[in-house]
Amino acid sequence: MKLMEIGTDEVALAEREKTTRWSSLMHIEVFFALEEEFDLRFADDEMAFAESRNDLVEIVLAALMK
Repeated sequence: MKLMEIGTDEVALAEREKTTRWSSLMHIEVFFALEEEFDLRFADDEMAFAESRNDLVEIVLAALMK
């Protein structure tokens, strides 16, 4: 993920607990970037749910399908 400055080989395995650059502030910045990129708005509970790259993908796909 470009925002977190992690390599492409690390993206698929990115998890909040294991990725050092994934801080609380970075977590919010990621959601702001996703909202801007996809013209979406996420609820607080959706943001709290995301613990991995896979969670982020699921949340974005669900929002796009609404």
